[in-house]
Amino acid sequence: MESDVVLNQHQIREEVARASASLRRHARGRTATALEEWYLSAFHSPEELKYIGVWARFLNQQVTRKDIAA
Repeated sequence: MESDVVLNQHQIREEVARASASLRRHARGRTATALEEWYLSAFHSPEELKYIGVWARFLNQQVTRKDIAA
């Protein structure tokens, strides 16, 4: 995972929304809900938000690669 990625709050929100939608499409509703709850509970912690954003971007990249390969 890229730990040196810098995302602003808008980008983090977009990455989390994309990751959540991808998880729901792949029948991972509980995981999507957990990601959304994690994002909302960390909203006042910039450091944790950065981590969530990087994690969501990584997940989105993996899903995109998988979709391209399919």
